[in-house]
Amino acid sequence: MLSHAGLSISSTTINTAINALSKEGTNKLRALGNTLTAAYAYDNFDVALDVATPTIEKGGGVLAHLTSGTLIPLIHGTLPRHLECSNELHMKLNEGLGALPWHPWRVIHHIHPDAIDSNGLTYQGRFQAWQFRHDLVKYGPVYFRRFRNELGEPESIEKIPVVATHQVPAYAMDIAQSTAKGNAEAIENLLRQGGVGNPASHPNVKDMTHHVILIHRDLSTFECIESIQDS
Repeated sequence: MLSHAGLSISSTTINTAINALSKEGTNKLRALGNTLTAAYAYDNFDVALDVATPTIEKGGGVLAHLTSGTLIPLIHGTLPRHLECSNELHMKLNEGLGALPWHPWRVIHHIHPDAIDSNGLTYQGRFQAWQFRHDLVKYGPVYFRRFRNELGEPESIEKIPVVATHQVPAYAMDIAQSTAKGNAEAIENLLRQGGVGNPASHPNVKDMTHHVILIHRDLSTFECIESIQDS
């Protein structure tokens, strides 16, 4: 690829470039992981490795089951001390016999008490009214275009600033994470790439013993990780 891009022509130069990029990627992964304010995300992907001449024995090729990952910085003022609650979380889980306490969805109504205005509208009602005006100005008759500058923004309750998130891709892993064992290997590999762990068993890593590490995957992740912890 480097040769076709006109960046290098010899095998030595290509290998040197790959090693330099690899070292830079490793440093970026460890730098972000060592902040202890990074989330880890991973998922599976498949690669079809076709053979030059398919035969009865080899068929059309080999389907490799691999795992990709990335490190995502936790922004908006997140500090390591905000995630230094592993012991407290462990105690809460033990109190619930290994299961998170179940709360009905209605408890979210108490997060932001819904104030009713003089028109009898709640937060939801005021947003729906704004959305109606927005659609009328943008998609309605041409007459309503004149009110575009008066539309304004919808009412904010707890506004989260929009910022760019610069994630750091991790190295692809030769791991099929469709099983609990595969998930454990993928998590261990990602944490190792982030340079975090238990210094007692892995020297030269950032101690994450008392910190919570956020991990994202698809819907089956929780069941797989819970199975790992139970075993």
